[in-house]
Amino acid sequence: PAPAPAPAPAPAPADSKSTNVRLMGELKQAVKAGLDPNTNLVMGLVDSNNLDDWYCDKVYTDDPSATAQQKRIFEGLREHNTDRVRYRMRFCKDYPFKPPFVYLHYPHLQGGVNIFSRGGICAQQISQQEGNGWSPALNVKTLMVALTTLPETYSGVHVKPGKYEPHTEEGARNDFSRIEQIHSVNGSGWSQKKQSS
Repeated sequence: PAPAPAPAPAPAPADSKSTNVRLMGELKQAVKAGLDPNTNLVMGLVDSNNLDDWYCDKVYTDDPSATAQQKRIFEGLREHNTDRVRYRMRFCKDYPFKPPFVYLHYPHLQGGVNIFSRGGICAQQISQQEGNGWSPALNVKTLMVALTTLPETYSGVHVKPGKYEPHTEEGARNDFSRIEQIHSVNGSGWSQKKQSS
């Protein structure tokens, strides 16, 4: 019998140049869109000289059709004299084969099970564990629509009152290490029940 065909090689990780091309394309679309009225998201670079560091703001308005949870977040934001929750994204040279690192920056959200105490986000879409949600077919906008909607699905989520510093990338990465450990216990992956912050 004829030998079995060799398996197709896995795609090579993106190098810095191909990552930059992909990110520039996504950034151009995001900036062109400005504030997307369908998602209430606005995205851009934290530093115009650094393509790897993005922000994504979820804007909340005094919308009569908003859910009770969206209204609760909106009221909490008003106490901080803002109308938005800011997330930060850090891209690696292997994007889009690996997801960006995403965390909550400011203000802090409490009362849900997907945002930990230092800003780490528990979400399958950004897991570094193989086969756990992220796909190169996803893009920044699709990912951030999913992640920024998550807090709105938990009825107890609210904006933390008082004065405090924004979450840092270092603190959020420590959170995320815990999150990945939780979901790798006994090989249970993301089927294991999420734990709250």
